[in-house]
Amino acid sequence: MPEEQGDDELPAKPEDALVIDRGVLQQLRAELEDDEIVDSVLDSYLAELPGRLRALHDAVDRHDVRALSASAHLLKGASALIGAQGLVKHCQQLELIAHSGSLEGAADVCAAASAEADRVVALSPRLRSAPSQNLHSKPPLV
Repeated sequence: MPEEQGDDELPAKPEDALVIDRGVLQQLRAELEDDEIVDSVLDSYLAELPGRLRALHDAVDRHDVRALSASAHLLKGASALIGAQGLVKHCQQLELIAHSGSLEGAADVCAAASAEADRVVALSPRLRSAPSQNLHSKPPLV
């Protein structure tokens, strides 16, 4: 059975590039020089994602433009950090909608953001560094 490959070695599928800009993660890995930290950033993002999406939907349901703007801004920044460009674009749209003072179209954009988030979550295992390298590269302590 072939070994699992890390982010740099894993061939990207064309549809993956529409969900995650791998160059952003590669740059983050290069700057931090620590795959475990990048994996931790991904884990934190994925753990917080459902709550951030819920905050978007709740703001729309409450007709709260300030909460929508703030929630969209937070998710946009977190998504940009990991290269989730589709989510960044949806959040930018939500910010513009909120700044207009009207929530017309916001529910549809929230639904699109949730669908995009599902794609990010589905792709997330392919974004992590190679588990075989992390778990087996160091000899056990004797």
